[in-house]
This record gives sequence, structure tokens and C-alpha cells, in this order.
Amino acid sequence: MENIRRLCESCMETHEVQVVSREEQNIFNGQTVTYEAVYYHCENTDEYYADETMLAENDVAMKNAYRKAKGLLTTDEIIAVRKKYNISQNSLCIVLGWGEKTIHRYEGHQVQDYAHDSILRKINDDPEWFLALLEKARPSLSPNIYSKCRSAGEALYTSWNTDGFIENQPGKAQIMSLVCSHKGVKNNTPASFYYQGKEEERLSALRNLMDTMSISLRQAMEALKIPSSEYEKYAAVM
Repeated sequence: MENIRRLCESCMETHEVQVVSREEQNIFNGQTVTYEAVYYHCENTDEYYADETMLAENDVAMKNAYRKAKGLLTTDEIIAVRKKYNISQNSLCIVLGWGEKTIHRYEGHQVQDYAHDSILRKINDDPEWFLALLEKARPSLSPNIYSKCRSAGEALYTSWNTDGFIENQPGKAQIMSLVCSHKGVKNNTPASFYYQGKEEERLSALRNLMDTMSISLRQAMEALKIPSSEYEKYAAVM
């Protein structure tokens, strides 16, 4: 908590107002989330209020709480993925083949879908794949941008190999087995990342149902109307 001298919008007098953090609860996309919101507090009126900057920050805080509840990257984590490759928002969109404002929105007020989240996690964990995408996008990037991003990617790739990172992280092989069970889908293709997001979303929904409702996996699959022909493959993963 800190004090700032400013024109108070509550009592309309210039004096020191407190900047305070309050725990709030809200519902976003049907999910109840708890988060820390920031406000000004006027001692003259004993009222809390927020300016436009605070409202924007509180909105991001609420959506980050939602992201965490749904197993998605937070805005700070998305920013960290981008910065590790020394790449701008617009240039990363070019590399990934997304709309030019997509990363800007994901680093702010818009919650990413599971498919895009999976792709961001993939480039975070796999610098070799990022370098392959960067090479494909080279004609659309300036030489300077390409060079600095490649240098960052190569440094990460060297560290990735030296430290012995394993591509098949816990759970990844099982998830990819679900992805490749879809007819005509091959690994490391745009379609595979789309289905990876969908399968991770379904697995998360199954776990949430089992935990919150204290029901079996079969009951959770029935509740989500998963075809009985697919029960065995989810049982193998869960």
C-alpha cells in the first residue's frame, strides 16, 4: 500500500489517497475466479475507486486468474515466451502465421484458446521448432529482425541440447497419441496443434469434473457425452 497526492475523484479535492489491493471474486466465462484488484481509497469519503489504468490492470488480473484455473499461460508467461526469442509482438505473429494483433491481445485483455496456447507452449519448450518456423517466415521479416531472433533461438537451442532437455515431457506422449488418433492428423502440423489444444481442453474438463463432482472417469466421460468408442483411449491417458 502506498500514498499518492492527486486530485481525488471521490471527494474532488487534492490530497493524499491510498493505493490499496483488495481480493475480489468474479465470474468470467462461467468460471468463478479470485484475484487481487488495485484501487484508490479516499479517507474523506471512505470510498474505493479506480482510474482507467487500474481498471485495465484489474481486468487483466481477473483474466489471468481464469487462465490459471483453465491451465492456460498467463499474460506474463506469454510475454516471457516472446522475450526469450528477442522478438516483437508483430514479428511473432508473422512467424506463427497469426493476425498481426493476436499476440498484443493475448498479452492483454483477450484470453487465448487452447490451440494457440499449445503452440505458444511448443515454441517455449522447443527452440528447434521455433527456428524452423522463423526460417519459413524469413522472407516476411527484415534482415535485422531475422538475425537477432535467430541468434536468440540458436542460443536457446544450444542450451536445450547441452542441458539434456527431453522432448517427450511427462504426459506429452500420451496427449500426442490422442492427437494422432484423429484421422489424417500427423505430428507437428497445424492440424496436430489444433487437436492438441482440443484434447488438452477435454482432459482438463474430465479432471475438473472428477475432482469437483467426486465421480469416476467413466461418469465424467458420460457427462461430457464422449462416444463410448473413445473411452479406452482416454482411460489409457488418465
